[in-house]
Amino acid sequence: MFPPAEEDPGGRQPAVPLGPAAAERQELIERWAERHGIDAAHRLADAEDLADAVGREITPDNYKKSWRVWERFCAATVLPELEGSRGALVAFVPWMLREGQQNGRGYAPSSASTHLAGAVVGLRERTVKVSGDDRPRPARSWKAG
Repeated sequence: MFPPAEEDPGGRQPAVPLGPAAAERQELIERWAERHGIDAAHRLADAEDLADAVGREITPDNYKKSWRVWERFCAATVLPELEGSRGALVAFVPWMLREGQQNGRGYAPSSASTHLAGAVVGLRERTVKVSGDDRPRPARSWKAG
């Protein structure tokens, strides 16, 4: 078990979420403490808390925007929105790079990568099966060329 605050020289305890995730989080913190020491475990837990907070603040809007880009792509190419095939995802990449923005200009590769990831998340949220190896292939297709 992770040492109580009074045994921690810094006097800190990492924030632990309530509910079913609490036990999982506690196990993770314990593994960190065993591998890296208590102070590092606290810093890692703080970093996880920060990542969770940032994710709550920005992720939903980014995914919504990426889903709108996916919708524009599907409308422009007359492909079904709820199809996460490798071919559809690969076709999405050059479309974004050429003309994906609403003004008809292409996205920068980093933005296209973000939108590709967001489209995959959006498809999965809508219970569309997207295999784990489908996403990296389109990303490699524009980095290799």
